[in-house]
Parts: sequence; C-alpha cells; structure tokens
Amino acid sequence: MIHLTYTNWELKWFFKGTIPKEVEQWRDEKKMEVRKPRTDTYLLFQNCIDLGVKLSRGELQIKYCRTKQDFAPSNFSHNGIFELWSKCSLPLRDQTSMIFDGVRGSQLSVHKERYAVRYRIDLKEKTIEASHDKVDQGVFVEITKLNVMNSEWWTLGFDALDSDLDNQTRILRFGVRALLIDFHVPRLTKENSYSYPKWLYCISR
Repeated sequence: MIHLTYTNWELKWFFKGTIPKEVEQWRDEKKMEVRKPRTDTYLLFQNCIDLGVKLSRGELQIKYCRTKQDFAPSNFSHNGIFELWSKCSLPLRDQTSMIFDGVRGSQLSVHKERYAVRYRIDLKEKTIEASHDKVDQGVFVEITKLNVMNSEWWTLGFDALDSDLDNQTRILRFGVRALLIDFHVPRLTKENSYSYPKWLYCISR
C-alpha cells in the first residue's frame, strides 16, 4: 500500500567538489551527527525536474513539487528557493532493484554520507535550540557528501518541521536566517538552489 508520508517546505543548495573546511567547521559547530551512509537509486525523467522517484532503504519513494517561492530576505547575504514537496512511499519486501528493470540507462545511483541535526524553534519567544529528539516545530538541517558518476558533490538542506503548512514557511525563514548568520563560504544563491530531481537532470544531460 502506498502511504503519503509528508508534505513540507524544503530549501537546498548543491555544489560540485568536496565540502570546504569552513563548512565542515560550521557543521561541527551546529552539532550535526553522522548518519548511516546509503546509496539511493533514482529514476530519471527527461525534461522533468518536479518529480522524483527513487529506491531507498527498502522503499519506492515518490516526491512531487507542488509550488515554489523565492527566499530573498533583505539585509541577508544568502538567498534561494523554497519548494513545497509531497512524498509517497511504498515498502518493498525484496528484489527492490528489479522494479526499475526495463528502464536501464534511465537510472542513476547516488552514494550519500550524511550529517544532520534537528532544531526546535519557538516563534513566539524567537528561540532556536538543537535537539536529538523528535521535534514538532522546527527545522531539520542536513549536509550530505554525494558521489555520483565518479564525481563528488555536496549539498546543504533545510526541511521545515510542523503540521501546519502555513506555519512551515515562517519556521523555515526563521531557522535559515538564524543558523546561516555565521555561514560565510560559499555564498548561497538561487543559482545553486534546487531539488534532487533538478540536480540529477542537470548532471545527467
């Protein structure tokens, strides 16, 4: 049975190469924890950047983008694009790789080494604190080392955590500004801000 897992606002940036030392230092200061490495297999679609289909952790996962909005606050050095994504998942018992048979040449495996942390946010008190427990209102922050087609990339991402979609954008704006105030290199811009489907589309052309 297919399950609608979540709908939430996301913000991501992608960069080619290894993670700069300044970013590694920022990552450690933000108390990010090492997550278990994994390899995800993505199904590629020609001229389609708003749909993602992948095999990951024994599931077929499908994500589609519902809308986007600019993130360009005044008096702030970084900008990007907020994207609202819905995700569905289908648990697979075995032989997960066979589900993409027949579309060989249209799939791509991406190895991921992940570092992540959750931050609890109180908008009324304007506070933000790291948490290793479940967070009902806050942001999930992740830096991931990517290896695809023998090339190294890395990505920085923020996911809003809240059951209220209207509140998610406020939480995401507050969290991003609070956590990136001491993030200096590299500058984060709209040109590097997009989703996994668009990134995969760009590098596989």
